[in-house]
Amino acid sequence: MEELVEIRRPTANNAILRLSEGRTPPTANRQPPTRKGSALVFALILVVAITSVLLATQEVSMAAVRGQRNLESSLRARYIKESCVAYYMSKFKAGTLSLPTADTVTVNGTVCTASTSDPGNRQMQLDLSFTSDQKSYSQRLFGGQRIDSSPWFYSLFVGSNMVLTSNLTTGAAGVNGDVYIQNAVLAGGITRLTANGDVESPTAISAARYTVSGTTWPSAPAIPALSASHTDYNNAPDVTFNSNVTLSGYTFGGGYPLIYCNKDLTLNNGLNPIVFRGKGVIFVKKDAHIQGNVQLFDANSKVAIIVQGDLSFESGSSYNGFFFTNGNATVWAGGAKAINSGSLVCNRLFVLSTFSIQHDTYFWDTPSEAVNFKLPGFWP
Repeated sequence: MEELVEIRRPTANNAILRLSEGRTPPTANRQPPTRKGSALVFALILVVAITSVLLATQEVSMAAVRGQRNLESSLRARYIKESCVAYYMSKFKAGTLSLPTADTVTVNGTVCTASTSDPGNRQMQLDLSFTSDQKSYSQRLFGGQRIDSSPWFYSLFVGSNMVLTSNLTTGAAGVNGDVYIQNAVLAGGITRLTANGDVESPTAISAARYTVSGTTWPSAPAIPALSASHTDYNNAPDVTFNSNVTLSGYTFGGGYPLIYCNKDLTLNNGLNPIVFRGKGVIFVKKDAHIQGNVQLFDANSKVAIIVQGDLSFESGSSYNGFFFTNGNATVWAGGAKAINSGSLVCNRLFVLSTFSIQHDTYFWDTPSEAVNFKLPGFWP
């Protein structure tokens, strides 16, 4: 049975409330529970989130910087490679690069090591290696075939065969001496051909008779021989000589003038050199006889002598110019002779005294000039 308690009416100074046993009286000043732990957790989560965002942003920025640096490094290496390829291909096409070779070339401060070799089919294999931005690069490339060959791209082009009774040398120091011979069998004694460059022929090339600093290409694609006809040149000559003529020299005007000789031409100036000034072409319907040294007035002077008949180097020792004949080219006996700057294109060659040819690559470098000079194969 529950115990009764006394309840007194509260007074102004006292208020008593007595309840039954087992009940707790309410506390008048109790405060709500604190939330300090939740705030700390929230702040920690917020700091972690902001830090993660900052780190991610920094990583993205650094990745962008690294990507830009890698792109710049890759582009720099690419341009170095392309510059090297362009350099060696230009030398190869100009006929001034003897294969094989080991070489170095510097591109914008980067030293590139290059080795070239001949893989056949008139191509070039180029192996490059260099270091750029602390990265090493190496690559093997193959150069395409040379531009379509023309007899004018060689120091010596022989459309048939050669008869050597004296030594013949083309080029010097390993360059500017490329030779094409339709029939590579050399007749005459034990004399030989020394080529500072390549030797090409559709037939076999006897190593016993050739000294070649570059590449020997037997079974090379045949290059058709050229032919010059008076019917192409007598239409619009600038000057015409209807009878046999002897020239001691000539000054060409502008526009690559054509001098037409209807019969024989003799170049002779006694003991003095035969000097040509300016740029021009001489066509000879019959035969041409060179009897003295042929010189050019300056570096801007060029002469092409195109002969429908035969061409003979009879006297003198030094000739400068581009010489062409449909027939025979004969180097007479009587002392060493040389084409010091130019080339010789002929059907047959007879060498009776020591002879040399130093190729001027003018028409290889600027084929448009071959048209201006009215060269067979380029004009008409």
